[in-house]
Amino acid sequence: DAYNVAVGSSAGNDITTGIQNTLIGGLAGDAITDADNNVALGYSAMTVNVLGSESVAIGTFALNSQNPASATNMYNVAVGHNSGADITTGVQNTLIGALSGDALTDADYNVAVGVTALGGDTKGNKSTAIGYQALVSQNFTSATETYNTAVGMFAGGSVSTGTNNTF
Repeated sequence: DAYNVAVGSSAGNDITTGIQNTLIGGLAGDAITDADNNVALGYSAMTVNVLGSESVAIGTFALNSQNPASATNMYNVAVGHNSGADITTGVQNTLIGALSGDALTDADYNVAVGVTALGGDTKGNKSTAIGYQALVSQNFTSATETYNTAVGMFAGGSVSTGTNNTF
């Protein structure tokens, strides 16, 4: 028994060997074939993911683009409208709040809590942004170990490419 649950138009439509997925909402997890232990709740949540496992996407378009090239435990959590929407191959990101980390693509080990927190970055790794628009302007276009920590409304909001900062 695969223990998959799919509710909604085309939700989980392509599952072949994937197990223990919970997919609720139109197009939620509709491309999954052989991915396991995912939760996608909301219209187009995790919609292009084929092989990425162990992620949680709650909200319309959350983790909308997650799609590793091979079977991978992604361990991404995205809660909120468009949260983590552009993540393709990034792993172990925790994003909570509408538009949090929505531009991240191949970025890893980030924490963003708050509306638009870490919302401009594409490839920065290891940042912590907590608060409305915290680190909103940070944007690394190549993989960079950032080690930025910003806590509070607009904290570090003007930082674009600085590293090793605490706000």
